[in-house]
Amino acid sequence: MIKASCTDLPEVIRKFRGTFEGLWNDVEFEPFEAGSEAHRRRFLAARSAERGEDGEARILTLFTLRPFGFQEEILDRLGAEREVHGHTRNLVVSATGTGKTVIAAFDYARLVARAGTKPRVLFVAHRREILEQARTTFRHVLGDGSFGELLVDGEAPSRYEHVFASVQSASRALEATVPDDHFRYVVIDECHHLPADSYQRLLRFLRPEILVGLTATPERSDGRSLLPDFGGRIAAELRLWHALEKQLLVPFEYYGLSDGVDLSHVKWSRDGYSVGELARVYTGNHARVDLVVKQLAARVSRLSDVRALAFCVSVEHAEFMARALTERGLVAVAVHGETRGEERAAARGKLERREIQVICTCDLFNEGVDLPFVDTLLLLRPTASATLFLQQIGRGLRLHPEKSTCLVLDFIGQHRAEFRFEGLYEALTGVPRGKLERAVSEGFPFLPSGCVLDLDPVAQSAILAGLKRQVRNIAERLAGEIRDLSPRVRASHLHSRATCARRVAPRKRCMRQAGTRRSSAARASSPSPTKRPGT
Repeated sequence: MIKASCTDLPEVIRKFRGTFEGLWNDVEFEPFEAGSEAHRRRFLAARSAERGEDGEARILTLFTLRPFGFQEEILDRLGAEREVHGHTRNLVVSATGTGKTVIAAFDYARLVARAGTKPRVLFVAHRREILEQARTTFRHVLGDGSFGELLVDGEAPSRYEHVFASVQSASRALEATVPDDHFRYVVIDECHHLPADSYQRLLRFLRPEILVGLTATPERSDGRSLLPDFGGRIAAELRLWHALEKQLLVPFEYYGLSDGVDLSHVKWSRDGYSVGELARVYTGNHARVDLVVKQLAARVSRLSDVRALAFCVSVEHAEFMARALTERGLVAVAVHGETRGEERAAARGKLERREIQVICTCDLFNEGVDLPFVDTLLLLRPTASATLFLQQIGRGLRLHPEKSTCLVLDFIGQHRAEFRFEGLYEALTGVPRGKLERAVSEGFPFLPSGCVLDLDPVAQSAILAGLKRQVRNIAERLAGEIRDLSPRVRASHLHSRATCARRVAPRKRCMRQAGTRRSSAARASSPSPTKRPGT
């Protein structure tokens, strides 16, 4: 409870009033009349849907009513970009779990409503699971259970009207099948992959009237930008910290824990640590497994209630972790790209029913897979990619009636000097890089409500050292560039002065000559001075 008055804390009262007015006028809320039977039935139905008591009907009801308020805002911005500013290629940045595909489906539905028909559409992603989920979403929104065909894994459409295609299949098939302007509306999902050659080839071929890019994380670890393909701008943006503030996702409890593993000698390239060498360091490390179980047990009431994803570095590491965790009473299975589809589905069902506690995976559940019941994340591999980092954390942030927060345990080793922390924590918290060092030192005091970001002393020290090292490296690099540039600048400056002097000198001589002539003429034409009386 808090007591505040306008006299003592006027800014707090203004904040309360503004927050209340914002909620009161939000389109997501409707008036409720206690005496209205119709309103009572709607309330009970909505409560049942929120609790998941109506099973699959919840999804159908959600998609067939209307988009949420924040999705309406993004849709309106997209409309304004096209209709007011004439921008037909637009990038939407929306946090994992906020319904990027739903936004695209409703955007297309608006186009359908205006056109009175269903224009040709192409939805591009890089995994079959993402395509199947996207097609289901479009079917719900459009109210058409037969909408869309797949172009993936050898499966080809019969009509090429409404196609959900993997980038690999689309690159090969479309150029040989349809003209470049065949599709009017094109969506590129998870478009942080767009700089890749396969996507660029497809984008160079397609000439749609409307292009929409969807991503939660536009920043890439290699520094290549997505913006050139979208007119240099982001059309609409809802970052992770904004989604947390709006309570569109569950809060996270992030604990950065030192695991004591020395990674300073692991081979490094521009893509980061060598996967093979990392796998050899982690696979078979039973002391690290003991640490994982100990830290998890210290933060949950019962290990048997945990529904966790453990992100591993390789197939071998995932299988080792599954065996080692199971031996310690935490039932786990390994699921990865080599796992058959039915086994993946079975593992998901077992985790949801708590028949197992952990799915150990690598490069599979990072993006495009909806597992809202997951309440715990074990980050067992380092990543310098902010995109991958947020994708992994995003797996646990989706709303679910049986969880109020998501527990994240990040096991941090002794990294090489090249490893960079600032991009990870900037993406997670929204704190600018220039202020990260202070935020780490103070324990991130300004996180969204309910969120925790706690670093143990060893991890905090390592991260601070890394941040200071990066600041020092940046300063040294800039100083070196300035030193390299200085001789060229001085030479260019001297050359410019000499050139100007050569060009100006003749003009000065002419001006002096002209001035002499004018002075002589003036003296010749001037009357003789008259003496004043008395002189």
